[in-house]
Amino acid sequence: MPEGLLAPVDMASYARKYSRAGQAMVQIKYTLKCPMCGGTKFQATSAKPGPDDPLACSACGKKIYLGKEKERLEAEARKAVEERLRSQP
Repeated sequence: MPEGLLAPVDMASYARKYSRAGQAMVQIKYTLKCPMCGGTKFQATSAKPGPDDPLACSACGKKIYLGKEKERLEAEARKAVEERLRSQP
């Protein structure tokens, strides 16, 4: 099971707006979800957290790393867009 889960708010919108012509991609908002309890509230474990610092779930204390989760989700989103573009006539 991955460290945490990031769920895209609107993957279909992302796929529709991405083009092979090199147009700018749209910004996507994510909801961070704890893989242990499903909680969506997190606290930074340091005063000035960076992308490599852990976040702790407020409900169960599970630590996740936002930078790693964003990288994983971006790779999944790219793969989904590429598959969708391949299936278009």
